[in-house]
Amino acid sequence: KNKLLVGSIATAFVVLIAGVILSTTLLVQVSAERERAVMESEKAKKAQSFLTNVFETAIPIGFGKPVPISILLDKSTKMLEDAFPDDPEIESDIRRALGLGYFQLSKFNDAREHLTHALSLRKQTLGDMHDKTIISLEDLSELNSLTGEFGNYLANCQELCRIDSISYGVRDENTLSSQLNVVDGLERLGRISDALELTTEIRESCLREYPDNVKLLSQVDRNLSWLLLQSGRLDEAEKLARENFEVATSQIEDSWYAQSSKSCYAAVLISQGKLDEAAKLYGNFPTYPGLDREYDMQGKFNQSESDIQLIAFWEEWCPYCDRMMGKLEKFYRQYRNYGIDFVGITNLWKPSTREDAEKFLADHDISFPVIKEGGKAFDHFNCNGVPSIRLVYKGNLIWEEYVPSSEPISRHMLEGIVKSLGPI
Repeated sequence: KNKLLVGSIATAFVVLIAGVILSTTLLVQVSAERERAVMESEKAKKAQSFLTNVFETAIPIGFGKPVPISILLDKSTKMLEDAFPDDPEIESDIRRALGLGYFQLSKFNDAREHLTHALSLRKQTLGDMHDKTIISLEDLSELNSLTGEFGNYLANCQELCRIDSISYGVRDENTLSSQLNVVDGLERLGRISDALELTTEIRESCLREYPDNVKLLSQVDRNLSWLLLQSGRLDEAEKLARENFEVATSQIEDSWYAQSSKSCYAAVLISQGKLDEAAKLYGNFPTYPGLDREYDMQGKFNQSESDIQLIAFWEEWCPYCDRMMGKLEKFYRQYRNYGIDFVGITNLWKPSTREDAEKFLADHDISFPVIKEGGKAFDHFNCNGVPSIRLVYKGNLIWEEYVPSSEPISRHMLEGIVKSLGPI
């Protein structure tokens, strides 16, 4: 009869039930968190015990010479066999650590073995979509990119793209960015028409779904204009590259986009024989006053002998330089026949020595001139890292690029240089 009282009791009962449910849920969550923390602690103890055992057995008792990291990695590899039969996740973590260690030592076969095993274990225990599985895929994609295993690199990129399409959706920005990595893999395999077709599709999706995302669109347009250049469609490439450069320099604060778009635009101009316009694009930037030359490591480099030079910045400790310098040696004689002079510049960074650099040159059969530079050229050329290459025309910078993916200079760029310089 008392509706207010009944209503109050009903309300209190609902609140009570809701409180019980909430308390139970929180209790379950706390219990699960506690159980998870205990499990993680046990895993950490197992991993710590394994690594302690490695160090105790690999390092001799007493004083002596330091044990090389490679010995510790090799010892760990042997001890890891059947060490965690009931805990594959711990084994995958240790194998990834070992793989990255071998990677840093440029022991790429050993790195690939561990990283591949880690990926397999994570797929089996955690599934394809787990963060650790994705990290392992990214590890292998970087390794395959570095070592030139471009078929495997493309497969890694395609798998990562598939995961992003499931996680975020086919039209999501993350998926579109992943598709650009697939484009990179296609280009490295020489599949230019396939790369061009996919990039065109990506651009259409960007314009339709994210017309205001200037960074993503700039990145896509940079790729598309480069692929148009590689396909010989120079007029289309120049128009798109020029428009992208204007957008990147006026609407995007991040300097990477301006540098990247400028590099592509300059490449298109060079391909058309417009070397003076490329120099103007870089502000008719005089280069050689900033070349702080300490000594010639091998050969003789004289910038006055030719109108155009290719400069390679490198360091012997860098695995990407290892690959780039080998490529440059293959093209050295060909480029010289077209009037392009060569020089490698090293600054001997980190704990490196002249002996290390000379051994690198000998091991890779590098025959073109190489000089030791004192450090000013890195500021002068705005070179923040290695490896990278520069083209210089009549003393002015006309093109710069970091870590060339396929060949040092595009075939169409070479044709443009020959067109501009005339018969040699």
